[in-house]
Amino acid sequence: MQDSGNDNERSQKLEGMYNAFMQDVSKLFPKTDSNLLLNVMALERKFPDMMPHVHLEVIFPKGTNVDLPKYEITEKYHVQAATHRWDKNILVVTGMMNVNTIAEIADHKTVEKITGTANAAFY
Repeated sequence: MQDSGNDNERSQKLEGMYNAFMQDVSKLFPKTDSNLLLNVMALERKFPDMMPHVHLEVIFPKGTNVDLPKYEITEKYHVQAATHRWDKNILVVTGMMNVNTIAEIADHKTVEKITGTANAAFY
């Protein structure tokens, strides 16, 4: 992980704790961007009565037919999913999701990686 340039003892200790935590998150959710998960979790805590609005890019191996995972995701999680405009091995998934939902999508046997953004907007 990139060094932040903190040079005092307390800052370095905090940076070490952060790096260890981020490594643990990556081990627990190896296919999912750790920053995305932390952002979703922060929104879940800040607004406990609603799920965050999430925009994902779900990446599959080259040559994968994403029609079946697209159908499964939309039916199970009630979100919108579309095949990426240029990369046909990527699904763009948008909707209200929590960490559990993202983790379940990542657990699909053919998913390689998930990246994305989350916010508290409703649209």
